[in-house]
Amino acid sequence: MLETQRGFKNDDTYCVAPIILGKDQMASYDFWAVGVNCCPGQSPDFRCGEYNNAHARAGLRLMSDVERPFYRLAVQQAEAAYNIRTEHPMFFHWVQDPVALTNEWISDGHRFVFKSMGVFFVFNFFCVSCAIIVFSKFSG
Repeated sequence: MLETQRGFKNDDTYCVAPIILGKDQMASYDFWAVGVNCCPGQSPDFRCGEYNNAHARAGLRLMSDVERPFYRLAVQQAEAAYNIRTEHPMFFHWVQDPVALTNEWISDGHRFVFKSMGVFFVFNFFCVSCAIIVFSKFSG
């Protein structure tokens, strides 16, 4: 995964590198590891995600519709520079354990929801207490 790395610059640098197995030329390069601001210029040095982790052999699919066009432009640059073909590129953030990362995000989401509910409860309790005090002074 490194020799045909490319980056597209638009305020940030959108970096792409094909995910390949072995050194053989492929008919179509459709799986790409991606990242933002993690490849220095046009040199073939992809440093995105867990690039230096020998156990990283998986990825989380890019779901951002905002970033996808920029990664597509980086892939088009790689196609032109290295004379390769891409039919339907799919983009992945390179990680060792996508399931563990997803579970961590779920836990973070649960913590956020419970903290938000706690803050709402305290705020609501404060507002009701203030309303009781104000209305008790008017009625008494």
